[in-house]
Amino acid sequence: MIATFLKAGKAKVLAVTGSLVALIAVNDWLIGNKASLGVFYILPMMLGAIVLSPAETVALALACSFLKSWFDIPSLN
Repeated sequence: MIATFLKAGKAKVLAVTGSLVALIAVNDWLIGNKASLGVFYILPMMLGAIVLSPAETVALALACSFLKSWFDIPSLN
């Protein structure tokens, strides 16, 4: 499967990565406080890491982390 993405080219991999981030974020927003989809943000990070440099991967991880925390279920402390 990774070989398929490597053959697809950087632009296509990044398009799929961005689409996944957007899809997960929208669904996370729609679900609201009922459940957290935070674990799914790992998928676009792994996919993006195939073609991104380490610094770019960190930036993607920070963006996904921000989205996860923005839509996360509030704690009951």
